[in-house]
Amino acid sequence: MKARFSKICCHGCDYAVVDAVTQRVFLSQSLIGHLADRREGIGFERIAVVEPPYDPDLDFYIRVYNASGQEVKDCVGGIGCGAMFADRRDLTVTRRPMEIGSLCGHVTVRLEQDGVHLSVPDPVFQPSGVPFRAQSEEKTYILQVLGRNVFCSVLAVGSPYCIVEQKSEFIPQLPELAGAVSSHERFPEGCSVGFCRYLSRAEISISPVPGVDSASTALAAALAGIRSGTLDESVSSRVEDGCVRVGWHAQRPDPALCILAPRAVYDGEIEI
Repeated sequence: MKARFSKICCHGCDYAVVDAVTQRVFLSQSLIGHLADRREGIGFERIAVVEPPYDPDLDFYIRVYNASGQEVKDCVGGIGCGAMFADRRDLTVTRRPMEIGSLCGHVTVRLEQDGVHLSVPDPVFQPSGVPFRAQSEEKTYILQVLGRNVFCSVLAVGSPYCIVEQKSEFIPQLPELAGAVSSHERFPEGCSVGFCRYLSRAEISISPVPGVDSASTALAAALAGIRSGTLDESVSSRVEDGCVRVGWHAQRPDPALCILAPRAVYDGEIEI
């Protein structure tokens, strides 16, 4: 059978987004891998599947898979693309804003003129909640990686993140370093890795890491900087293809706000 989809680009990461609300769709790991192939499939870094909700208080459930067909938790960009897709396709929505379930938790989404606004779950900094092996919570941790000291912040925003402070514009062996950090023994469940340069108290720059959602990394880096006092409560995160804007009051119970600017590229059909 054929299934309708859209290609949507979100800050350097290209998504295929599939409607599983009005269509019967089952995507196996092998099928996702085939579809992700840029020569034989449609080609994408990630695929987001918009499903009916499993909770009456939600409008949709959005699953995000990487190009290997594994479901991932660092899915902020996928949720933004999925919400934009649902609005463009006039899928059933009972309320505004949208209430969306995902592997990273419950996210409230509003589509505004300046972008897609996501109110995301509270970040976790306590090491046991990340999880991360440490005796106590610190603003900065030191990891021994590939024979050098790596200074980083650690938190969870749905999934574990390690945000490495980047002192210069160029990092030698960035993919190798990211891989070594993500599998470091102090992260028992692994982590997503981001490299962040502090440009000012209101602006940071995120270096792209292959296979990692830049929007999710930009959010995590901004939250870590705000929590440590390095950044103000409103941050612009430079990423590939634009900026992710983040606002959070670390001392208040309000959820963090993340504003994305996904772009629809084209609509199509795939054989599944």
